Amino acid sequence: MSRTDSREVWFRRAKENGELLAGMATWYGGKAHGGPTASGLDYDMFTFTAAHRTLPIGTVVKVTDQDNGKSVIVCITDRGPYWRGRIIDLSYAAALQLDLSNRGVGRVNLNVISDEHGTPLNADEAFYVRYSNARDSEMAGPFRAFADAAVLHEALRQAHPEAEVVIGENK
Repeated sequence: MSRTDSREVWFRRAKENGELLAGMATWYGGKAHGGPTASGLDYDMFTFTAAHRTLPIGTVVKVTDQDNGKSVIVCITDRGPYWRGRIIDLSYAAALQLDLSNRGVGRVNLNVISDEHGTPLNADEAFYVRYSNARDSEMAGPFRAFADAAVLHEALRQAHPEAEVVIGENK
């Protein structure tokens, strides 16, 4: 009898079902900023990361606020939340994008969109960085790995604070 790796189960369910989880999200910052995470990286509350109890470190998740419809793409870099009834702890930057920073807690849907290497689950999809210029919206990409899109996103955020990483069909 062969045992299936739990990561394979998560990713198979994500591909088959699309929407994987729903529940309450919180955010963390302040005291945790600069401290260690389960990934081995220091926590930076101004990047788009999150903590989840069981998803593999490196998995990329789209988080959508059920109340306002806003969404953000984050990389799982830490473990938590450890409060009963919460399914994800977002970085401060991610919470701001969802307008969750003032509320503290919000109902969200989680969609797993990449494996633990940051590669989209759907082979036809890729990551893009969307930002506005003087006339309209621009898209940079495609990026096959989330980390590559995240680097450009960080570089663009000074000049384009509204910039965001999105996932879509690889053109």
